[in-house]
Amino acid sequence: MNFFEQHFSSLFTESYKNFYGVHRWKAGDTTITAVSSPGWSIFAEDLKKLSSRDAFVVSPELITATEIETEDVMPARELIGERVDEVKHVSARMPGTTFLLGTPVFTGEAKPTNSMVYLKAGEIIGRTNKRSGVADWEKKQFTFVPEEPPSLLPGSDIGVLICADISTATLYLR
Repeated sequence: MNFFEQHFSSLFTESYKNFYGVHRWKAGDTTITAVSSPGWSIFAEDLKKLSSRDAFVVSPELITATEIETEDVMPARELIGERVDEVKHVSARMPGTTFLLGTPVFTGEAKPTNSMVYLKAGEIIGRTNKRSGVADWEKKQFTFVPEEPPSLLPGSDIGVLICADISTATLYLR
């Protein structure tokens, strides 16, 4: 369990664990499929339960970095890349589905961003980054771009926000 997971350990009760798995719901005319998993191995298993009818598949934040200590994200760059590649392979077999994968994104030698990459037909077609509500430990491990504009799911009018971005957006709406 990494620092992020320990911080929210009170959420991981038995009733919460009952919600792990593949879930589908309607958002207007769009069906969203969420894969809720506590770690990478269960997430990878749950990907096998998806259907080619799933238009959008959403993962937990930083799912490719689970079981990795927070300060070890940079050294685990290769492992995280392998996990992204696993989802690319699933995506290639489901070319009509857009995957939203929570992962650190590495650019150069700087700290990675806490991102959501969009994958379709086995390729990364875009990304958005967490922009607000970051804790001190996140500031030490990740780069943030607070002025980045919100992103929409490709081909929809559904906005994508990562974790604390949701509460920040709610504050602005009020």
